[in-house]
Amino acid sequence: MIVGKDHKTCEDENECLREPSPCSHSCKDLEGSYACSCPLNMELEHDNRTCCEIGKCIRPLSAEGKTSGSDKLIITISVIAVVVVAVLVVVIWRMLRRNLSTSEKVLRAIKQGDTSAPDVYYNPNSEKYGARNQGDGSRS
Repeated sequence: MIVGKDHKTCEDENECLREPSPCSHSCKDLEGSYACSCPLNMELEHDNRTCCEIGKCIRPLSAEGKTSGSDKLIITISVIAVVVVAVLVVVIWRMLRRNLSTSEKVLRAIKQGDTSAPDVYYNPNSEKYGARNQGDGSRS
């Protein structure tokens, strides 16, 4: 709408006559607005102004600020996958660090010529590492 010639009333503006045209193909003037349309085998892009071949339009994840349920599901699954990978990286890093420190102790004892058992042993029954008591030689 634009101000009329008498400066007191409003008149409808034909937006379709603007240069450049607001629509890529066909434009229909409406009261206070306009509508774009496309020829056969074409559809409007998310901007509702540009035509493209059916099925080949580029649509953003969140067209016009709305995210569909399937898009939300994809985003949720992606976030969960990233969190799981991060947790696995931390767990594996800690396991490697623990194994390396145990290996380093054994290698250090061998280099020093220590023929006694190292202060760390592996119990295959419990799959845990334990420390050897230095006092009586028993294991805990």
